[in-house]
Amino acid sequence: MTAAVGAGVAAGVCWAAAVWLAAAPQTPTFRSGVDLIPIDVQVVDGDGHPVDGLTLDQFDVTIDGKKRRVVSVDLIDHRTTSAAPSAKTVTTIAGASDSSSIVPPRRIVIMAIDTYSFDAATAVPILASARAFIEKLPADDEVGLFAYPRGIKIDPTTDHDAIVRALGKIVVQRDAPPEGEFQLTPAELVDLSTWTLGRPTPQASQLMDTLCHGDVTCLIRLDAEVTGGLMHDEAMAQMSAGTLSALIRELGKVPLRKTVVLVSGGFVTADVPGARPDNQEAGTQVGKTAAAADVSVYTLFIDPSLRKMISAETRSAPRGVPDVRREGDLYKQWLDEFSGRAGGSLFRVASGDGHFAFDRILSETSAYYLLGVESTPGDRDGRAHEMRVRVRDKRLTVRGRSWILPQKPGPAPAVVEVADRPASAPAAATAAASAAPVVPEIRPLADAFDRDDRTAIAKAMVGSKGEAVIRAFREGGDPWPASPRRRAVFALDLAAAGMRVESIFTKREAARLIAEYALQVRQPQPNDPFECAWLRVATEGLEGLFEPSTGATFIMRAAERCPADPRFALAVGVIRDQQVRLGESALAPVREPAKDIPDGQQRALDALAAAAASPGTRDEAIARTAWLHFRAARYADGLKTIETLTTPAPDPTVRYLVDVIRGQLLRALDRPDEASAAFRAALVAWPRGQAAQLALMTLLVNRGQHDEAAALADQIETASVDDTDPWWLYWVGDYRTYSTARAQLRERMQ
Repeated sequence: MTAAVGAGVAAGVCWAAAVWLAAAPQTPTFRSGVDLIPIDVQVVDGDGHPVDGLTLDQFDVTIDGKKRRVVSVDLIDHRTTSAAPSAKTVTTIAGASDSSSIVPPRRIVIMAIDTYSFDAATAVPILASARAFIEKLPADDEVGLFAYPRGIKIDPTTDHDAIVRALGKIVVQRDAPPEGEFQLTPAELVDLSTWTLGRPTPQASQLMDTLCHGDVTCLIRLDAEVTGGLMHDEAMAQMSAGTLSALIRELGKVPLRKTVVLVSGGFVTADVPGARPDNQEAGTQVGKTAAAADVSVYTLFIDPSLRKMISAETRSAPRGVPDVRREGDLYKQWLDEFSGRAGGSLFRVASGDGHFAFDRILSETSAYYLLGVESTPGDRDGRAHEMRVRVRDKRLTVRGRSWILPQKPGPAPAVVEVADRPASAPAAATAAASAAPVVPEIRPLADAFDRDDRTAIAKAMVGSKGEAVIRAFREGGDPWPASPRRRAVFALDLAAAGMRVESIFTKREAARLIAEYALQVRQPQPNDPFECAWLRVATEGLEGLFEPSTGATFIMRAAERCPADPRFALAVGVIRDQQVRLGESALAPVREPAKDIPDGQQRALDALAAAAASPGTRDEAIARTAWLHFRAARYADGLKTIETLTTPAPDPTVRYLVDVIRGQLLRALDRPDEASAAFRAALVAWPRGQAAQLALMTLLVNRGQHDEAAALADQIETASVDDTDPWWLYWVGDYRTYSTARAQLRERMQ
């Protein structure tokens, strides 16, 4: 038995295949004169009890819509009190199979816990019921534990007590975006997504009017909150789907009956056509993967909607009482999609410990029918085929996968030798041995990344190609299975390139990729050096886009994860100020200061004040505060703010910004001599700063000092393209240090 904390999808799910293959018997075979496909199904009554005594004439099987002959029916019963399950031939066609031809295979049960999808208080009674469920399983069942995306992972074992003990150590913490200004419910998020996509429904239009009353700056902040929530939900679902699919693919290598019992709070999936979060495809893909791998999935959906509504933290909703049923259904949809396709079922747990669901799963899986179904030449072509199994008695329920992947004729799977593997061997070592091959689209980009060739990666993302590249990266194997950090930095380079192309679809996939890998690199405790270095590069890249709708929620989350680095707090101030700037661009220039500071400006001022509390970001935060006052025509407030800086900043870039802003404020207050001195000081800090040169030249012309003004004009006209001006990068915050931060991150990924 091994236990490990996962560091990524591949490293977290490949730990067990070699162990099972070394010890597992082959798939049941039939003594028959015809080629038969084994299909296992559960048939239960209305109370979830297995139904005995069904004969082959009571089963109807179709594959790809065409009816197939059922040749034999065997009941595999795990309810026996003996040490092993029993196999009883119920009925056969003459000369087909008999009970002596089938060795009842043992079962593998994986308890999968989605630790980011529900809260700790809810987890306590649920995990207690999970422990009781494990204790009731037959002794010869092999049970594994898979807590993801981070948590305990244990290879399947008959030592059920070890699994029970490990369940008591699992840490669950729901991952949610920072609480926003508008406190949107999941249903409101879905409705408003139609607005961000340019097709607002009547519900979205009404909600926008209720929240913002036509205020442009309010709508900009609302857009950022909606976009951030959509990115979060889609990234969480994508990560969960990818992790589950990788686990299921590994299980598919094992020729035993496999059942995954998933405990999850789900993720929001739109119930409005064309809306977001668009997670339906992720659920469908997990279902197909499970069906092809011959894995049944039962899901306990921990419905958060009722608890959220009655929670003391729930907003007093002037917008009306949320539709609890709809809220729950939004979280449930994608779980329901793959649970049914994978031959299991979903049980909704709105309150309590969920023991009824675990008991139902225990009952339903305690016996199943193994059908021998006549094959045709096209069945074993290596593709998944749609399948349906029904029984004649309409009162009964059949639990069966909706897809089947019959094995091609050939030798049995190779046995992997694992006897000499130390119990403490890292999971990544096993992952490296069994990692999926890298798809052709990704290999040259991975090589370019190893050479640090960003240009090659950027070229591959041009036009509509970028969306396909990102999808291929998610699905096409891991170029560095033993180095999840390298994969995370590569993902960041792909996303950074994708965010800078014109295709809206590539941009959306790139944003999802950033949000997804922010979860992948997350460590149990905040302020982890690699996590914060990764978030720093992502944050600086998002600042550089000047698209606060994309970056606002992500950057606020990064500041929460890395409170020890004041640059994140400053980034929140920058992104808030970008929102204000977009609002200013849509409105007439400000001539007189408003009587009250608007909400958007106040939020930016508050964020900058938080950054000013740290010595490392104080000077820049104060300068940015003063410039915000300037744009709002609060010149005296701006000058008072910037005059709190009594000593020059050590960073010449910040010194230059401070003096340029001071000069502009003094000029607005009709103090030209002091303004000229400020602009000259700025040119001492940054001699080729064209913003300061132009401002000083204008003052000199107004004062009749034409010779010096002409000299400055000549300097501006003859400036080299290499003469950068920090003022040009003012609005993109720390993007000026992106290349340096990225180089430092690459050093940490080794």
